Amino acid sequence: MAKRIHISLIGEQPIVALLPVCADAPDEIILLQTGADERHVINIKRALALAAPHLPISLHPAQLPLYDPAVAYELSAQLFRQLRAHQVTVNITDGSKLTAAAVTMAAHDNGADVLYVRSYAEGTMIHWSAEEILEKPLQIRIPLDIRFACYGFSLTVRPSDWQARHVHAAMVLARAAAAPNNTPFMHEIKEFGKKTTGTLKLAKREYASVAAVITALHRDHIWCVKEDDVQYVLTHMGDDTRLFLAGGWLELYVFTICQQLQPDDVVLNALVECEEALAAERVTGENTGALNELDVLCCRNEELLICSCKSGLGLQTSRNINAAIYELDSVAGPTRVGAYCHKVLVTTCHNITAKTMDRARHSNITLISGGDLPRVAEIVEGLLAS
Repeated sequence: MAKRIHISLIGEQPIVALLPVCADAPDEIILLQTGADERHVINIKRALALAAPHLPISLHPAQLPLYDPAVAYELSAQLFRQLRAHQVTVNITDGSKLTAAAVTMAAHDNGADVLYVRSYAEGTMIHWSAEEILEKPLQIRIPLDIRFACYGFSLTVRPSDWQARHVHAAMVLARAAAAPNNTPFMHEIKEFGKKTTGTLKLAKREYASVAAVITALHRDHIWCVKEDDVQYVLTHMGDDTRLFLAGGWLELYVFTICQQLQPDDVVLNALVECEEALAAERVTGENTGALNELDVLCCRNEELLICSCKSGLGLQTSRNINAAIYELDSVAGPTRVGAYCHKVLVTTCHNITAKTMDRARHSNITLISGGDLPRVAEIVEGLLAS
């Protein structure tokens, strides 16, 4: 009985091998190596097993050369001839231009269809058969855990108990943080959130501009407010609100904005670890891999956003904000999680120096400062659509 067999060229961007399989699962998957090292092959097999756990997945023994189209043509033609009794489609997207051209010619000469994934912007899949060329919208949602598996990482999302009242309070605080004159207040509440006990006293004359914020967070049960003619006395309502005030509100704000943009997937507070390190740990009992904590992850089509959120006055210093840039740059990049990875640093700081902004740009980091907090949706949408 004829089977629908999907052959995928495997190079350096394995996510494109997933998209067609998730769109229309075949009966069998064959991976054809085109310059990718063994680690990439292991990673894509693991990701495909997560995406399509019941499909047979095999690696063809031949590896196609990057710069010898004659050999690439002959090796792929041999494979197509072996599978002539089946309905074969080859995904050329992840091959080099020269190899992809040779495989396309071999497919055309041996009755196989050709598939190309154009994943930028809205994304389309181009299916070229002997009869016609069809272009279909790329309407596929690939979860973040499968995306990270493509690059050899496991993804674990920490559970959170944020409720609608926390979301509302986060929106209120983001609007407050956008005003430079509220910087002292934002610093005070961050430090207050770090304390396990005690109260925060705010002079009414000094903090008149945030009177509505104080009242709104009282209604949201973030803190309890007592006041007299001179001051507000705030008491936080438990561990969850303490963590919220210490910086969780900014992470929740960015996460909520990303959710509203209807991405393929978005998660809050994720732990990312190298699969090789996890495998070694299962054997030796020793954790030898770096564990990265990422505040907000968001993806659409092939685009991936890794967002780090930093609140508080301490980040105003060049030393601290440069450390935040270095931290984000070290955990995300094209060599680790693909070429279409965008790094975003969201901070409540104002008046960031030109030197610091230049360093962020040099590290390909989009820096969103306090004054731009109302524009997070616009900025993130632009990155997801790039």
